[in-house]
Amino acid sequence: MIGTAVLALLGLALVNPDRLIADRNVDRYLETGRLDVDYVASLSADAVPALARLPEPVRICALNRLATGLPRDGLWATNLGRERARRELDRIPVAGPASHCFGLRYR
Repeated sequence: MIGTAVLALLGLALVNPDRLIADRNVDRYLETGRLDVDYVASLSADAVPALARLPEPVRICALNRLATGLPRDGLWATNLGRERARRELDRIPVAGPASHCFGLRYR
């Protein structure tokens, strides 16, 4: 049973569900123009590379909350997903007027 649990956790780590969900939502947004910004902004740091593909101002609205809620890791709490997210967030602007986000919340 322990071996099965370990394999399941490794499988989830390889699949990276939050990134997969974000990728699908971004692809759908690019096709239809519809996105639940609140939902994708509630995903983990693993979703940041996928959400970075969004056009402005949707990208700012989706990533702003993730960027502000991303904790700084200490030596003992290093996380690869958060580290990748920080590198991506350092590369792109995620600050902007929040007024753009009000019309995007339920698209």
